[in-house]
Amino acid sequence: MEFHFKTNKSTKIIFGALPEFFNDENYAFIVDEKILELYPDLRAKLKKYPLIGFEAIEKNKNFESLNFLFNFFQKNKLNRSFNIVAIGGGVTTDYVALAASLFMRGCNLILVPTTLLAMVDASLGGKTAVHFNERKNAIGSFYPASKIFIDFGFLQTLPKNEIQNGWSEIIKTALISKNKLRDLILQKKSLEDVIKKTIQIKMDICERDIFDRGERRFLNFGHSFAHIIESYFNFNIPHGKAVAVGIRIAIFFAHRYLKINYDDEVKLLLNKLSDHEIDLSGLTIDILADLISSDKKNTNKINLVLLKGIGEPFIYSVENLEDVLFAMKNYE
Repeated sequence: MEFHFKTNKSTKIIFGALPEFFNDENYAFIVDEKILELYPDLRAKLKKYPLIGFEAIEKNKNFESLNFLFNFFQKNKLNRSFNIVAIGGGVTTDYVALAASLFMRGCNLILVPTTLLAMVDASLGGKTAVHFNERKNAIGSFYPASKIFIDFGFLQTLPKNEIQNGWSEIIKTALISKNKLRDLILQKKSLEDVIKKTIQIKMDICERDIFDRGERRFLNFGHSFAHIIESYFNFNIPHGKAVAVGIRIAIFFAHRYLKINYDDEVKLLLNKLSDHEIDLSGLTIDILADLISSDKKNTNKINLVLLKGIGEPFIYSVENLEDVLFAMKNYE
């Protein structure tokens, strides 16, 4: 697959085992430490290049980590001819992509997502970010990678909860799109086929709206609630889990307050998210108001992506935070 963006950049997505393509000197690698531990052969192949491990946890998506990476680039005499390669999940790809967009005003970026969630969402579409003052993804840029390598072999070492986290973004994509993805899911087609279709849908949307001003906003279905949840728990909740609960809250909110009824296909897709539960009993209206005011997508309201039915997302602005709080505490 190859996609061309309005930034005059293009992204080529390549499926298959990670090839032996690192055959010249102008590569630098930033790799999730867990991947280096799980794949010693990969570490051995990369040791001749500038290589650094990264503790890929949400709390490390910050300016301190960026500064650490810039020092690594400078120490190894990187310049704009270098290819900066990120290997890891969404935390790694977000953080490294931002660094690549800034260093020397932009170096070539290659992403190798190793989690299901990163394969179907985080590595796609050119969004980069770090957190700032406990606000999720507050500092970032749009910087599409030149290549994204999708190696399904990495999924073999993922724990079950990481697979479940990735399914949250797949289900989200199926719910907002009129396409064959929901059929692939409900017919229990192979995960690889589901991943490829999910990637195709997201990249088609991003290609039409790289700067997130139109239909790309629909990819935030469930995310307004998810970002509140993540901030409330100080990023100690996995993103995929927060999105799963956020989708269920959005469905509950639309049904209760907008009287939208959903068909059996929606309910069957939601069943894929039923294992995710989060206790929000301690959330108060004051805490909620503070968290909402910090979200970059909101003004004096909370802007929700809701759903009329499969393939029918829409934006809904809410001023009554009591309704939002009730939905978050009583979702089904």
